[in-house]
Amino acid sequence: NIQQQLSQVDLVEVGFVGSRGINLLSVSDINMPRAVWDGISLAMPDGATLQNPAWSSIVYYANDTSSFYNGLLTTYKRRFSAGFQGQVSFTWAKNISETDAGQTASAVTPGGGRMKYPHDHFAQRGLSGYDFRRILTFNYSYDIPFGKNMGGVLGKVLSDWQTTGVLTIRDGQAQSVLAAVSAALTPLAVTPRSPNATAGFDPDKVVLGG
Repeated sequence: NIQQQLSQVDLVEVGFVGSRGINLLSVSDINMPRAVWDGISLAMPDGATLQNPAWSSIVYYANDTSSFYNGLLTTYKRRFSAGFQGQVSFTWAKNISETDAGQTASAVTPGGGRMKYPHDHFAQRGLSGYDFRRILTFNYSYDIPFGKNMGGVLGKVLSDWQTTGVLTIRDGQAQSVLAAVSAALTPLAVTPRSPNATAGFDPDKVVLGG
C-alpha cells in the first residue's frame, strides 16, 4: 500500500491485495470414469465404465481445492473539512477458484462445491462465482450549513443536519454455461458438461435471446 498526501485534507492510496485459499472443501463422485484428451477437451472414451461397477456412486468429501484473488485498489480520500468528507475507491480484481462452496449442492452432495470432473482439478479451474472484476465505491458525509446562524426554537430545529450517502457500482458475477449430459453418460455419474465454444467465436458478440 502506497499513500501520497496531496494537501492537509486530500490523500491518494494505491495498493495490491492478494489472497490464496488452500485446502478448500470439494465434493465429488470419484466413481466417475477417467476421461481422455481428444485434442479439444476431456471426453469419455467408448466403453468407459465406473471405477467400481459395484457402486453407482462414491461421494468423496475432501479439502483439496484452491482459490486465487488478485486486486489493484485505488482510493482518493478527502478528510473532514468545511463540513464535508468523502472517499472514492476503485478496485480492479480477478478471482479464480476450482470450486465454489454451495455452487451445485444437491440432496446427494449438500454443502461444498461439486467437482464436475474429480480426477483433474485444473479442468475445474476458472473464474469464481464471486468474481467481480471492477468495483467503484463512493461515500460521503456533509454537514448542511442551513440554519446555523438562526436562534431560538427555529434555529434548533433547522440547524445541525447532516446528509450521508454510499454508492457502489460493480460488474456482474461470472456465470457458467452448462450442457446437458446424454442418456449414455448418466449411468457413469457424469455431471453437466462445460461445452466448447465454436471455433472463431467472438464472446463480444453474444446473441441474447432469440
